[in-house]
Formats: sequence, structure tokens, C-alpha cells
Amino acid sequence: MTTENASLLEYESRFAASVSYEKIVAYADKVPSLPHAVIQLLELLDDADADARRLVDAVSADPMLVAALLKLANSTLFAQAGKVTSAMQAVTTIGFSKLRSLVLATSLRGVLRRDAVDKLVWEHSIATAMIARKLASTVAPQSAEELFTIGLLHRLGQFVMLANQETRAAYPAILRQIRETGTDYVTAEKEQIGFAHPLIGALVARRWSFPPQACHVILHYANPLGRIETATDQKLALIKLSGLIANAARLGKPEGYIIELETIKALTHLLGITHPKLDVATTLIVDAKAQFREEAHMWPI
Repeated sequence: MTTENASLLEYESRFAASVSYEKIVAYADKVPSLPHAVIQLLELLDDADADARRLVDAVSADPMLVAALLKLANSTLFAQAGKVTSAMQAVTTIGFSKLRSLVLATSLRGVLRRDAVDKLVWEHSIATAMIARKLASTVAPQSAEELFTIGLLHRLGQFVMLANQETRAAYPAILRQIRETGTDYVTAEKEQIGFAHPLIGALVARRWSFPPQACHVILHYANPLGRIETATDQKLALIKLSGLIANAARLGKPEGYIIELETIKALTHLLGITHPKLDVATTLIVDAKAQFREEAHMWPI
């Protein structure tokens, strides 16, 4: 079976009969590559021989990234004796793994406007990323920062669709359908546009050479998940659970959007997340609201 045929089988049923697979691939192919400075930084972060000096030189080429880096380094996430004032200090303070998340967050934020729908998508993405990192710190601590990054990217397709004028124009109808019927984004997008954001996000992520696990999670995070058999399944479950908790906490949740408390409970059971005294789903939702209030100022749209 060719790679193209395998992809078609994987993506089958994710778009309406009136839309061809070729049209969707062409749509994804029109998305610009990541900025050169971002590509350079990500390549350096993947280079085991890269040192802080080379990273700082690359970061310094983007004033917006420097400002975001200093803001994060001086945040309450990092207990510093004095104020961090240079890019070198900041990179040393936050570490290479968090720098990757910051680079991607700054790039994604740059494609959004300040309209209501953009703010919803951004708030949900950041909330999901924060929740995923916190949950992973106990379930899969070695993957905590990776889960933050995947959480940030899990709705990559919506960033792409909002940056395209044709698909962006459909979002008022998508939000209206959600408000009136209590459905989810995937259902409404597919009905209004012919395809939904997980498919577009996975295609673009693959085109941008993101890791296979990240592409898999982006494509499948909205699907039902009945068991965890692999490390990829565990990451998928954590992102799915984090997104559902964000919705239940009304973080980036459109009016009328479905809240899936039973699925939250099922996923916490699958992942082995428990609380000795309290209802675990309620606890996670309350904790997510508090965490977002504390950290959201570091990631403004």
C-alpha cells in the first residue's frame, strides 16, 4: 500500500462526500511554512550539540520572542532571587524544553486576530496545554513538557482555518450551530465547511515535520478512546482529558458547547488518576480554573 493510499484510509470519513481528499491536501499545502527564525530555533533545540549561546543568538533575532521569554522567566513559575534582564539569563532560567513551547506559542499567537473566536481558540489551547503538563507531572513526568507542547498544538487546524479567509468566514455559522444544538467543533465544522480542524491540523503538522506522535494526537484527540496500550495512547488520553477539563472549566468554551463529564471520569480511570476523598472530575475542573487564573497572564493573545 502506498503512503498516499494509507493516508487516505486514515483520513477517510473525516470530510464530507462533497469534498475531495485532493482538495483538502491542496488546502493544507497552501499554509505557509513556519517562519525561518522559528525553524532555525526548533532545529537548534533538536541539536544535542547546541549550546545556550547559539540559542540566544537565534532568539535575539525576534524582539517579540525576546519579550515573551523575559516575561516567562520573570513569572511566578520560576523562583528567582533577582529580575531576569537578558535573553541569556532567561534561556538558562526556563530551560531548553520550555523554550520550545514558548517558540511555538509565540508563533501560533501571531496568526490570530483579537476577535472573539480567536480568543476562544487561544484560551482553550493554552488551558489544555497547562492542564496536560500538570496531569503529566504525576502520570508521565518524563513527558510533561512535551504534553504542554502537544496540548498547545492539538487545535492547530483551527489556527490554520482562522488564518484562511474562506474558512474563517464559516465560523460565525459554526458557533451559532454549537450554541443552538449543543454540538462540538468537529461536527459543526464538518457540516459547515466539509472538513474539521483535526484533519487539517494533522496534515499541516506532518508538513511541518512535527513528530509522528504529535501528528497522531492532533488527528485523533477528538475520537473516542476506550483503552490505553501504548505510550502514544497515554499521551492521546492526557490531551483528550485536558481538553475536556478545559471545556468543563469554561476555558475557551463557546456558548452551548457540550461538556462531557462522564468521559472525563472514564479517562481519569483509564489513566489511574484518583483522589482519596473528593470526586476526581470536580477536583480537576476546580484546579484547572485556579491554575488558569494564576498562569494565563503569561500567554495573552
